[in-house]
Amino acid sequence: MDEPVKLTMLRHDSPTGPTCPAIYAESSRRYVVGKKVTKPELLSQMAIGDDETVVEIPASLLPEAEEA
Repeated sequence: MDEPVKLTMLRHDSPTGPTCPAIYAESSRRYVVGKKVTKPELLSQMAIGDDETVVEIPASLLPEAEEA
């Protein structure tokens, strides 16, 4: 039997508390992030599989990336 997946909040960007947007680590060594992208002008520029979705991650949640 598979063990249940546990989420751990790594970082959030809300002045009112730990809510979205946020980054979570899964116990299965994957990450859950961002906000679903719904803008057709962005989605039309990407090759997205039927089993995929696109999320955006605010730069404020990845300050390490801004420094690179």
